[in-house]
Amino acid sequence: RAIIIVLSALLVMTVLNTYLILEGTRSSMSSSVVNYDFVLSQDGSTYKLKNMLTGYVTLQTQSASAALNEALSRGKSVYLNTGTYILTEDIMISNKLNAKIVSDGAIINGNGHKIVIYGDEYTTSQYALISGLSIINATIRVENSLGTTITNTNFINTTTGIEFANTNTWSEFNKIENCQFINATEGIAFRTPTSNATGS
Repeated sequence: RAIIIVLSALLVMTVLNTYLILEGTRSSMSSSVVNYDFVLSQDGSTYKLKNMLTGYVTLQTQSASAALNEALSRGKSVYLNTGTYILTEDIMISNKLNAKIVSDGAIINGNGHKIVIYGDEYTTSQYALISGLSIINATIRVENSLGTTITNTNFINTTTGIEFANTNTWSEFNKIENCQFINATEGIAFRTPTSNATGS
């Protein structure tokens, strides 16, 4: 009888231990989104923006632009879950350090709009990261910004994929890595400096 009790206890402990291992593995696989201020998901024609600090979810209909602009005005990083995100206006990342738009395969249908990484001058806009997207008919514009990194991104059916512009100080020390330009009129464009800018 004692042997049956001991074996039963061992069986219960083994099942509990297996559950904890599997749950820990699942949690560690999804925990990377904790490193972002917001997570954006698509549910049909509705976009759900989750604040990762408070857990509060905001719903936006028809366009992802409002959700992305809200996330990037209130925070500096957003993770896009798999889905198709439709833009109806430009996305602005203004005067942010270490701003991020990251995904593992989300599609942004830009409708000719831009994702603009902008600094009043280069010291206010540094080390932005855009990674893991397929961008259709949209442009990433880097203006007066230092050290922007654009990686693992496809630019499809774009008039201009990426453009660098200097309008006040300069944009330099930027990295483009593992990107594809498919049916792009201009892949990467360097605009002539204007206003109080330099040619760097």
